[in-house]
Amino acid sequence: MNSEAQKPRFAALTTGRIEATILQSLLYNVQYCRQVLPYLEAEFFEEKAERLLCKTLKDYVQKYDKVPTPEAMYVVLHDARGVSDDDYHAAVAKLGEIATNQSEHVAVDDAWLIDQTNKFVKDRAMYNAVQTAIHIVTGESKDLTTEAIPDLMAKALAVSLKPPANTINLSTTDTDAMLARLCAQETEG
Repeated sequence: MNSEAQKPRFAALTTGRIEATILQSLLYNVQYCRQVLPYLEAEFFEEKAERLLCKTLKDYVQKYDKVPTPEAMYVVLHDARGVSDDDYHAAVAKLGEIATNQSEHVAVDDAWLIDQTNKFVKDRAMYNAVQTAIHIVTGESKDLTTEAIPDLMAKALAVSLKPPANTINLSTTDTDAMLARLCAQETEG
């Protein structure tokens, strides 16, 4: 049997990895991107290619106030400085998977996707904080002391896509301005 026929048609959702679904949804679901991107950090992604795609997408949105097309992402990745050839090719391959699979896009429930993304960012923030704490305790971190560990853990515990109920969101913040521009883009498109 042809190996092409055996490949899943929508790998981003069939890999069982929420990271692929998040990246695809950031590119193709403006409302999701608007809601999630301000809280998403590249270091939450385990694979270098996914970190590079997240950083590139986030930088693009901050600069141009629009979600990039895959074609724009290819150009930005190509022009990126300080990216090794291996990392570049891995990111381009991952972007190719996302773009190819978009034609077979399966609608994902937005509420489920937000809940899963929230779980992902919380888990990854805590994982990263624990890893940093281990580096501090073992002496591998020269920049931080054990006194920084409670603050690292508190910051990780505070990570969430949903602001606390007692938080007041002012429309003058950079995040709210970016979200408003993305929302306007969604209504234009």
